[in-house]
Amino acid sequence: EVCEDGEGIRILSYAGKEYDLTIPAEINRLPVTEIGEEAFSQTGIYFNSIVLPDSIRRIGAGAFKFNPLLSEIDIPESVTEFGRDAFYNTKWLENQQAENPCVVVNGILIDGTTCESP
Repeated sequence: EVCEDGEGIRILSYAGKEYDLTIPAEINRLPVTEIGEEAFSQTGIYFNSIVLPDSIRRIGAGAFKFNPLLSEIDIPESVTEFGRDAFYNTKWLENQQAENPCVVVNGILIDGTTCESP
C-alpha cells in the first residue's frame, strides 16, 4: 500500500512475497521518497535483503523491525532521516553493532543501544 503526497510516494505496507526485495525508484511516475512507519515489519515475510533507490529520503520508525533474517540493506546517501528503531531486531543491525556499538549511517546516529558512555 502506498500514499501519494504530491511530491512523492510513501510506502505504507507490503503484501508481496519476495525475500530479496528491490524497492522501485518510481511508482505511478512519482519518486518513492519514504518508507513509512512499520511498512516492512510484521508482514509475515522475513526478508533476506532489501535495496532502496536513491530517491528515498526518509525511513520511518520501525520500518524494518522484527525481520530477524534481514542481513543486507542497501541504504543510499539520499536518506537523511531515520525513525526510531527502524532496524530493530534485524541481523543487519546486529552486524552493524558488532562493527561499531554506535551505529551511524550517512552521518546520522541510528542506534546507540550498545554504546558505552565514557
